[in-house]
Amino acid sequence: FYTFGGYPRQQTVAIRRGGRKDVTESHRLWEATDSSYVATPLLHDGHLYWVSDRGFAFSVDAKSGETLVEKRYLAGKHRSTPVAVDGKLVCTGRDGKVFLIEANKELKEISSIELSEETTASPAVANGKIYVRTFEALYAFGEK
Repeated sequence: FYTFGGYPRQQTVAIRRGGRKDVTESHRLWEATDSSYVATPLLHDGHLYWVSDRGFAFSVDAKSGETLVEKRYLAGKHRSTPVAVDGKLVCTGRDGKVFLIEANKELKEISSIELSEETTASPAVANGKIYVRTFEALYAFGEK
């Protein structure tokens, strides 16, 4: 299990399943201070991915807890959870930026667009389209 968040001190903890009573020490696999306060991290191909509240994208080895990459993608606040599509991550920023990055330890940006509308919603994927809900509208991206 992976736990994220906390206020005022954010942290991430990986815990082995099973056991009885207090397994705090016996089942803790690793602990880190890199975390996310609002967004839920995505577990994909052995890595944990998230964008922090401050706009930094993270790639963390899920087994060891080692932070592989930390890159700033957004200037402002961030609230949504990334979605994996064909080996890529779709992320949305509170400022309306939608960006596509490689789901690997480099987190290279592939493309991005600016919607100029605020959003805190996570993107959704269905029927070959990516959906992004802002405070004003619902956008669909994909082939016609």
